[in-house]
Amino acid sequence: MLAELATDQPARLVDVRQPGETAGGVIDGATVIPLTTLRERFVDLDPTLPTIVYCAGGFRSTIALSRLEREGFSAVSALPGGYGAWSNAGQPVVIPNGE
Repeated sequence: MLAELATDQPARLVDVRQPGETAGGVIDGATVIPLTTLRERFVDLDPTLPTIVYCAGGFRSTIALSRLEREGFSAVSALPGGYGAWSNAGQPVVIPNGE
């Protein structure tokens, strides 16, 4: 599902769900930045890296994608179907440690 991460080029995966949602699991390697704090956290992300955002089902990741593009991130995409599609497909998830 994440073909972009299967390349040699590094990419960043960003989970924009709220803490109550991420407590049940995130995609391994994701940086958790709730959509409500994304503006304050732009500095935590490298605009030169391809960035893949996801939420529960796709709505918030579309908003995050738009905000990142406005900030100059040129290679941003959203995970189709979000975390729900990922976990329903049986893909691996991890439980975050207090993020």
